[in-house]
Amino acid sequence: MRWTVIAPATLMLASACGAVGPAAAPTGRSVVARGPAVSHAEVGLTEWRVGLGASVFAPGPVELHVTNAGSTAHDLVVTGPGVSAATPVLPPGGTFTLRFTAVPGTRLTLLCTVTGHDHLGMRTDAVVAASADAGT
Repeated sequence: MRWTVIAPATLMLASACGAVGPAAAPTGRSVVARGPAVSHAEVGLTEWRVGLGASVFAPGPVELHVTNAGSTAHDLVVTGPGVSAATPVLPPGGTFTLRFTAVPGTRLTLLCTVTGHDHLGMRTDAVVAASADAGT
């Protein structure tokens, strides 16, 4: 009888701690790489979410078509090894094409840096494939 109490509690604790191993982001968030590696993607900014149309980028030139679909101003900053790119602050309905060069085999963080938005959930991660033909 005691095991039925301990096992669920152990599972809850393990899931609350986040992913471990190579898929774990430095912050404890994990990225599930789905679909083929892409060099073009759509990004939608809303309250309080960064909606990314792809979670795997091809190494090399990347182009993000960013749209502020929210009702307040947002921006998008992309950081990772060898990458530091940002849109201007976009008004509701504003768009911007963000270009950067992705380094093979790395993890990128995409977030809104408007005060407080990151902490409200406007952050996501993506990975860069190890080679141009990975994921296809």
